[in-house]
Amino acid sequence: MSRSVPSSTRGLLSSLTFPVVGLIVGLLILLVCLIFSVSFGAADIPLHQILTAFIQFDGSREHLIIQTIRLPRSLLAILVGAAMSTAGAIMQGVTRNPLADPGILGVNAGAAFAVVISIFLFGTSAPNVYIWFAFIGAGVTIVSVYVFASLGRSGITPLNLTIAGAAISSLLASLTAGILIVSQRTLEEIRFWLAGSLAGIDEGIILQVLPYICIGLILAFG
Repeated sequence: MSRSVPSSTRGLLSSLTFPVVGLIVGLLILLVCLIFSVSFGAADIPLHQILTAFIQFDGSREHLIIQTIRLPRSLLAILVGAAMSTAGAIMQGVTRNPLADPGILGVNAGAAFAVVISIFLFGTSAPNVYIWFAFIGAGVTIVSVYVFASLGRSGITPLNLTIAGAAISSLLASLTAGILIVSQRTLEEIRFWLAGSLAGIDEGIILQVLPYICIGLILAFG
């Protein structure tokens, strides 16, 4: 004789099933996007060449392009997308504002300003050095936004955080632009970093940034 499942159990199962199904569907979509990203480019490479480039690598031009140029570029794009989406979700949760993001709260401007300062004053050029300056700049900026947002009578509110973040972002963006105007060397060094270009990315760059992204994602979901 079969027993009916309690309504509370059914509700729990349905609440667990939806995120799992969404995760599986999202991963499948990500895999399809990765395949098409590797297949697209200046050189016309058929889709079947992607699989053979890893199973039966023959050193041909197509296989070299897939393994050394397009795959690292696509993998780094996935890592950066995961980091940015996680940062945005955290910002929206902390501020209880669906429009909040690291750009509005000054994190991006603070990181960019610190990296520009590191190049302008110290001549840094390695990505693993950029990262530490970006961390420091982002940290100092978010603390400053929090302090300024708490000065009002109403204290910390999503609106005060947004206003303080926008004001500090504008200030840092202006200072960054001023430095880039007077220093051509800094402009040449930083323009690809600020634009987020994936051109010329290889596995070495991925290995340099992978530990930081993985640690950040673990802390975010921990």
